[in-house]
Amino acid sequence: MKFIFIFIVCNFVSLSSYSQTFYYEHYTVEDGLPSSQVYSAFQDSKGYIWFATDAGVIRFNGYEFENFDASDGLTDNTVFLITEDHEGRIWFGTFNCQLSYYEDGKIKPFEHNDKLAKIFSRIQPVRTFQVDDYIWLGFNKIGLYKITMDGEVECLTKLHNNKINTDIVLNKQNESFVYGTKTNNYGMQSEEDTVNINLHSNQNIVFSFFRNNSDNLDRAGIMFHPIDSNMFCYISPHNMFQFALNVRKDVQRIYGGDFIRNNLHSIYSHKDKLYIVTDAKGVFECQLVNDTIQLTNIFLQDKKVSRIFIDNEEGMWFMTLEEGIYYLPSNNKIKVVLQKEIIKRIEVDTVHQQLFLLNHLGNVFQVNAYCPDSIKRVIIPEAANQQNAIKYDYLHERLFISQPPETILKWTTKDNTKSHFSFPLRNSFKDMLIQNDTFYLVNNGGLIVANEKGIIYKSYSEDSKKFWTRSIINHLGKIWLGTNKGLAYYSKKSIKICYPKNVELTSAVSCLANYKHNILLVGTKSNGVMMLRNEKIIGHINKNNGLRTNLIRKVLVDNNMNIWIGTNKGITRVRINKKGDMYMDQLTIKNGLPSEEINDLGICGNFIYAPTGKGLVCFDRNNFIQDTKPIDPFIKQFKVDGVNCSFTAPLDFPYNIKLIEINFEAISFKSKGNIDYKYRILELDTNWVSTLSRSVQYHSLNPGLYTFEVKAKNENGTWGASDKIIFRIRPPVWKTWWFITIVTSFLILLIYLGFKTNLLAYNLHIQQELFNRLLKKLGKRNYILLEIDRKKVRIDENKVLFMQSFKNYIEIIGSNQKYLYRSTMNDMEKKIRASQFIRVHRSYIVNKDKIDAVSTKEIKIGNHLIPVGKTYKEFVQEFKNEYFRINT
Repeated sequence: MKFIFIFIVCNFVSLSSYSQTFYYEHYTVEDGLPSSQVYSAFQDSKGYIWFATDAGVIRFNGYEFENFDASDGLTDNTVFLITEDHEGRIWFGTFNCQLSYYEDGKIKPFEHNDKLAKIFSRIQPVRTFQVDDYIWLGFNKIGLYKITMDGEVECLTKLHNNKINTDIVLNKQNESFVYGTKTNNYGMQSEEDTVNINLHSNQNIVFSFFRNNSDNLDRAGIMFHPIDSNMFCYISPHNMFQFALNVRKDVQRIYGGDFIRNNLHSIYSHKDKLYIVTDAKGVFECQLVNDTIQLTNIFLQDKKVSRIFIDNEEGMWFMTLEEGIYYLPSNNKIKVVLQKEIIKRIEVDTVHQQLFLLNHLGNVFQVNAYCPDSIKRVIIPEAANQQNAIKYDYLHERLFISQPPETILKWTTKDNTKSHFSFPLRNSFKDMLIQNDTFYLVNNGGLIVANEKGIIYKSYSEDSKKFWTRSIINHLGKIWLGTNKGLAYYSKKSIKICYPKNVELTSAVSCLANYKHNILLVGTKSNGVMMLRNEKIIGHINKNNGLRTNLIRKVLVDNNMNIWIGTNKGITRVRINKKGDMYMDQLTIKNGLPSEEINDLGICGNFIYAPTGKGLVCFDRNNFIQDTKPIDPFIKQFKVDGVNCSFTAPLDFPYNIKLIEINFEAISFKSKGNIDYKYRILELDTNWVSTLSRSVQYHSLNPGLYTFEVKAKNENGTWGASDKIIFRIRPPVWKTWWFITIVTSFLILLIYLGFKTNLLAYNLHIQQELFNRLLKKLGKRNYILLEIDRKKVRIDENKVLFMQSFKNYIEIIGSNQKYLYRSTMNDMEKKIRASQFIRVHRSYIVNKDKIDAVSTKEIKIGNHLIPVGKTYKEFVQEFKNEYFRINT
């Protein structure tokens, strides 16, 4: 199969048009990296990302960096590459070629490093490193080696005339491929050189490389074809070739030119994209389109990038040699321009594809919609901090700019002519509606209707009450206003509030938009978005059905009838099908937004533009891909009384353990350490418990078999599968079946003898009391189980003196400790045993066994005097009589 690639760059105006600014997360030494020099990245089977640096390795979970160096077991602090074998061990390819791996929380050396030291005495940088049934090492100058787990080393390369040296072997889909080549400066004797590679099959495969004398192949690479795995691309600094496996002379030069002038560091392939990492020109992203390769983006231009890696969430990681790590989340490719500007408003000229941006100082910028980096400043205010406003007139293709206190600057975009005329606005308009030659302007005072000749109507005067008005729109021929008193409309030179008795529609309205089927969208500051038809509410978009916040800044409708909502917590896309089912997709800082505080929204073609406090955000709405992949957590540690337990051993513990701590984790780098979890013990909790913490503690659990479960939620609100662990707490001897059987039989015998002799027949209460005391003598203990401060607490009844209520709280007084529990006395009575406790007052419950003295007015327990309420005197008197009988 033959593919002829033509590298097309002429589709773009200039290379600079690709240098649009992406909003990267930048991790440096200050964030926890041990060094700014990072060589590569690898994601293991659990989801952790490992980074190789010149000061050890790093494991990153999205929350914090965990560093390992020679003191932790690494054979060398300089690590080039990291890989994982089928047993889950993480291997490290180091500068000194002495291998080590991470297993069971520890870094261990390879058992046969002494054999490797003899062969690799001349230290060379490792170009590739992979572990399957064998260990594969590829070097710049000494070729490709296969190492068995017993330390036997075999060289797989045969070099012809010492001219070509293989760099690397890459295992993909159980096939091994040569990845790179390097020549020494011995001169060129012919146009074709070959190298024989002995692979798994023990068959020699001959690769042919076409070269010419103009190529400096000090840095070159081979890449398998993104679609046809039998085809290879070979890239040098000035040429690109393709060739087929096992076909000696089928080598075609597909590109020759000066596209890549700098040395090549590495090549990375992902889906249909090819990423070429250069020495100082950044990373070139190329896409296969039909039978051509096209340049689509340039990342980190002028940065010294060593490698690129794309994780399981499609996040892009860029390792640099001087500036640590850059991270670009997801594949939404959000771009940000004017990052140092606080952009307040946007107006779009869709005819000329121009954007007009207003910052907080009153500066107006003009930006090419399809080349956001082409920025020019249009208006500079005379004084700083002027709160100007802008509005674009689509009909006459002119821009209106308000400059307080009275001037409106009209700027015609066609011929760039400018004219001024004044309105007594005092403050800049917040929104403007232009119909023919009539202007409807709203601001903090209300509404002004005017034309260029003067004012037609003004809703307020010097002595009248003003009301804040933020938006205006023509909906079905009526002019609607969004005010601080709710939705209003203008008719016959007066303003009327539409719904004076409707709480939802009398809250402040921030924005308005027309939707399909004669629906008006009303964005509010506290109730989300309401949908009105014929002045009746027919639907809501708010927090109850998926919106992240009810504070709305802007509502926008695109030509596919998708609703875009800008809020103080990011951007939400709402899709409503024919049945009225609503689907929401969120765009937040997890997806690459520099700030979630959206000031405005605009649309031009396929692109959405969002002014923020950290510049202008722009992204292709057709590529707005919401991550629906769930996040599955895993249980990381299980500790009992501070001791870490192995998961391989049965989790079976004695009854007297005091504390169980369970640590869990879910890996999502887009979430930036902000993942919602929920957990439960199936046998104890009827409902899930929500938390942002990654650990939970249980105190003094009763004996039994328990199942702990934990789940995690992704950025789209989808809960993943649960991870679970089963553990058992053994009962004490006196709670085993055989012991209970013996004691029960003995008690039955005693009770029978008691009845027989008629010693206790006169009082059943005394029987019960003596029965309880007998059980205590035999070691039986009873507990009160409560949830205090989000912890399960077990309180020994025998250590409780009394309980006292304070409003909705109960203070449990023990012999050595106090507990504060949120409850009423009536609810507490349901949780305790009536045979053990007695209520003597509306605010007091006492432990019968702890009473030192009792009268009809008070009860003494140690130094505590507890009053007896009138309602409870009869019960206390009855207990008083029993008290003397029992204790004598």
